[in-house]
Amino acid sequence: MKIVKELKNKMGEIKKSNSCGLMKIIEYNKYSDIKVKFKTGSVVKTNYSSFKNGGVKDPLFPSMYGIGYVGIGKYKTSINSKITIEYNTWKHMLGRCYDPKYINKKLTYQTAIVCKEWHNFQTFAEWFSKNYYKLFDVDIQLDKDIIKKGNKIYCPEYCSFVPRSINMLLVKSDKARGEYPIGVYFDKYRNKYVSRVTINGKIKYLGRSFTPEEAFNIYKVWKEKYIKIMTNKYKDILNIKVYNSLMKYQVLITD
Repeated sequence: MKIVKELKNKMGEIKKSNSCGLMKIIEYNKYSDIKVKFKTGSVVKTNYSSFKNGGVKDPLFPSMYGIGYVGIGKYKTSINSKITIEYNTWKHMLGRCYDPKYINKKLTYQTAIVCKEWHNFQTFAEWFSKNYYKLFDVDIQLDKDIIKKGNKIYCPEYCSFVPRSINMLLVKSDKARGEYPIGVYFDKYRNKYVSRVTINGKIKYLGRSFTPEEAFNIYKVWKEKYIKIMTNKYKDILNIKVYNSLMKYQVLITD
């Protein structure tokens, strides 16, 4: 009789979770075995103590920058208290597009977005598992605009994984460059335009010219040649679309 009364009292009980809005008990078998439903429609199996404490999490609630949600599936955000690499990659991808602090520092990301299907961590993690690779101690990074130059959308059609050394070759810094073309700055002491490139954090000077256009062309020839050298270095591991795009890559004065 006590159990029946307890079931009757708990069924339909509503509580506000700590971070995911309201939840409602839709099934109460015993104290350690209940099911709650959130406004998103997701149903979570938990215990009454977690329910009362508000500690139950809704896998469909957009808790990451108001956009991303963990979703329902096999991919974990952490294993043995250690964040998984796919979750870490997903989190930072969203941060580059929706974290105001990051966007204010990296102006090129002001118009970048993540496709709707990748708002769901489970969907992104599935793509990640099929495309990510390891290469000794080489840092492998997620790229969005090698396959399609100028692309601003993180999506399965145009994203790929590439070694950091290749990714850094294509990074632009409009703020640092100033008024001159990419790879060019003005040497006021010699009254000439200098061509230079940064490789592995070190500046390599390529020459001086009388006009910014001439200086840019020196930079363009060197940079395109070096991109091909680095591309062929990793030919065996690169996505074929990435390889083809890099081999045809053209550095433009408007970059």
